[in-house]
Amino acid sequence: MILQALITGLILFFVYRILAKTDAATTEIEGEISWWMCVVIVFIGLFMVDMVNIAAASFLFPGWVELLLALGILFIFPFIVFNQLMSFSAAKALKYSGFVIPMVVLTQFFVFVVGSGIQGMPR
Repeated sequence: MILQALITGLILFFVYRILAKTDAATTEIEGEISWWMCVVIVFIGLFMVDMVNIAAASFLFPGWVELLLALGILFIFPFIVFNQLMSFSAAKALKYSGFVIPMVVLTQFFVFVVGSGIQGMPR
């Protein structure tokens, strides 16, 4: 999970840098996103998803409920961080937090494919 959070955080850092260059015309005072903040946002989001999935599985919730909870956490947690802690506007926080879910899904797929390839290699 730490490697996935590091890869996802670094990808998000570069995406956010590109978005910041396109939004450079705004005059609002907002926080600047560094690479370690992206990694922490993803790591804490993934950790919260794991904890909620454990709780949902212990209460025998269906899989679609766990998926909705996971997607909600991965969207709402970064939005709160960007909007409340970094003083981003709501529109900018929505735009920035919208990139978290696709990047987490892509890196999760990458981690599964590489992990299964490494485990299935002949010795």
